[in-house]
Amino acid sequence: MTAVALRVPRLRIRVAWLHVAVWWAASRAVVLLAFGVLDQLGPRGSFGPHFYRHPLALLASWDGVWYGRVAQHGYLFVPGRQSDVAFFPGYPLLLRATGLPPRTAEPLVSNLALLIALIAFYELSARLFDAGIARRATVFASIAPAGFVYTMGYPSSVLFALVCLAMLAALADAWLLAAVFAAAGGLTRPDALAVMPPLAALAWSRRHELDPARRGFALAAVLAAPAAVASFAVYLRWAVGDAHAWSSSEAAWGRAFTPMGPVLAARRLPGFVSHHPWLARDVVALGVYAILLCVARRSGVSWPWLVSALVVIVVPLFSGTVESEARFGLLALPVYWGLAAITRNRAVETVLRALSVALLVTLVIVLPYAWP
Repeated sequence: MTAVALRVPRLRIRVAWLHVAVWWAASRAVVLLAFGVLDQLGPRGSFGPHFYRHPLALLASWDGVWYGRVAQHGYLFVPGRQSDVAFFPGYPLLLRATGLPPRTAEPLVSNLALLIALIAFYELSARLFDAGIARRATVFASIAPAGFVYTMGYPSSVLFALVCLAMLAALADAWLLAAVFAAAGGLTRPDALAVMPPLAALAWSRRHELDPARRGFALAAVLAAPAAVASFAVYLRWAVGDAHAWSSSEAAWGRAFTPMGPVLAARRLPGFVSHHPWLARDVVALGVYAILLCVARRSGVSWPWLVSALVVIVVPLFSGTVESEARFGLLALPVYWGLAAITRNRAVETVLRALSVALLVTLVIVLPYAWP
């Protein structure tokens, strides 16, 4: 085997994974049950009739419709209009690889990816902290209130898995594999840039231990996510003739990125909330994430990980809106470590678990009024 071979770290199946799998199964059962109630009893007037054409229709709605179109037909860019070029290709490629219709493939891929993500997150947390922190953080990740999207046609669970796997590979000194996972994340969503700070910090801390070849692989891992994100623009230039098609389509959805975005979001917030009360969900989530990041820092979470969390929480604010902050913050991994830090007391942990599950169900039930 040559020095440039792809090294795959060996992971033995652990008893702790069974605990993780139980919480994955239980949380997804709760979400699916809530969607079933919504399908049978939910307000029809707030959804179009197409949402109820089949049992899985709700799971493949909103962004899932667009990802399904890309998986089936590829990209079509209509300048000045909402177009599917706003959606990165990684998730549609997975859907297409299943050979199943999108409405079936989306919940299947998303749910299986979540199981992988939770196991990888447990392993990552155990390596960075201890088994207790890892167990509690993983449970809260599985029942996160906005985590209903992990069961829908969204790439959130896929990206969650890829970020954790990239860091696990880097910790195992498998830098080339880390680069592969990070690049795959960059093709899934631009949020994959969040993996850069912890990867860069780890590579820098081990620079004296690495030979020249592995230093090159480490650098490749650090740059893989942004390179993959940039490659999508190159592809769009070739495929639809416009390298800026992604940002143009985002603007059609009301997401025009600007340096004054956070200021505009704050100024517009009262008017937005008065017209769309469901935005209160994202405002509250933003505040909770900020508090838990402070707790995480006081509990010893390193700055590179906090910067990683800020990338996924703060960068979307530069689009001038707080919309979907609850969903974006799912990838802010220190949030779960902050929750694990404040739930060392069993009673506190039990109360927060119950509250999280209740909110998870509630956010599904109110989806006719508060899309993801």
